[in-house]
Amino acid sequence: MRGYSVSTILILLSFAACSQPIQNTTTQTLFINPSVINQDDSEVKEVISVWRKYLLTKDSLYQTNPYWSNLEYKKRNIPDYFLKRINHSGIFNQKNLYKPTVLSVVRDDSSYIIKTLFATAEKDNGFSRVSGIINVEAIKENGNWKLKSMLDQNLKKYQQYQAGKILYYFSKNRKLDTLLCNKFNEINTDIARKFDVSPMDIIYYLCTDNNELQRLIGFDYEISMAYPNQVSGLADIFNNTIYAGNNSEWYPHELVHLYVKDKFGFAVNYCFNEGIATYLGGSVGNSLQYHLHKIAVYVRNHSVDFTKLSSLERIDDETNFQYSIGGLICKIADERLGFEGINKLLQTGDSDEEMFQAIENTLGVKRGNFNEFIHTELKKYVN
Repeated sequence: MRGYSVSTILILLSFAACSQPIQNTTTQTLFINPSVINQDDSEVKEVISVWRKYLLTKDSLYQTNPYWSNLEYKKRNIPDYFLKRINHSGIFNQKNLYKPTVLSVVRDDSSYIIKTLFATAEKDNGFSRVSGIINVEAIKENGNWKLKSMLDQNLKKYQQYQAGKILYYFSKNRKLDTLLCNKFNEINTDIARKFDVSPMDIIYYLCTDNNELQRLIGFDYEISMAYPNQVSGLADIFNNTIYAGNNSEWYPHELVHLYVKDKFGFAVNYCFNEGIATYLGGSVGNSLQYHLHKIAVYVRNHSVDFTKLSSLERIDDETNFQYSIGGLICKIADERLGFEGINKLLQTGDSDEEMFQAIENTLGVKRGNFNEFIHTELKKYVN
């Protein structure tokens, strides 16, 4: 699916569902594939046991996991951030559906790399439906085996470049566009000024494509890796980090998300959150105007009710209704009220009632008139 950003899949998790106190469950199983020929080795047994206990632990996004490396916690907030979608996602919690199978436990100097398949058997034919293949590292810490993300291991193949507040990591085989890096640092300053905060120190992992991005964080396979020509971006809001799978030193959309979280926290309306990121930073490499033009042409031949905005998704692989119409609303608020109008929108909860009340309070458009209002505004972008 060309140009489909995976940030909403990987990053915008359901924080409410992930904020339960730590508890152990007994329904989750872990199968050891017969190919793990060293599974009877005493150390390997210990490593697998720690991995099993981690998967059984329903830990909050805001809590440390007792089976994860304390050293990595000192380096990163929520270092298992991207694995939590496996531990907490709706797919994983359907425990009769996707099951984890350890494929290998391989010694790597003083540590082990655990490779695990998440899959289920189709009811009709018995073939496997694969959710993901992930790798985690197990290291000895104070005499106990602890888990660690693959990031530090994989970053050994990368080099660094500092552009002002932006620290870039990129492949040693890549020639970096330092002029674009410095321009992105300027945008970082500009966006900070809009939000009336100090510029952030940002870590920027530059990847050629989504496949490189997913491998960097430890996935051999993740569903989005099957999409051809995938453009992706992830904003790690706990560590002010951008994972850019767009082959570019430039990814302002994800940068905006970091500032929204920093100033407004997690409880921001989804349409407005993606809208401001699209208004200021575009989406999948294209400007807001580009996407609004596509939607304006689309609605001439398709019936679209924008009062159902929160349930509308996309017209194709690159243009999303919620990103684009949310961006249009932010644009109009900015034109009428300045950035203070956008600030009001970003203080809105995620329900439809709250969203339409914010639109009425900010733009003076009632819910009953919203569909006509958006169709009228879109006519400006037909040509």
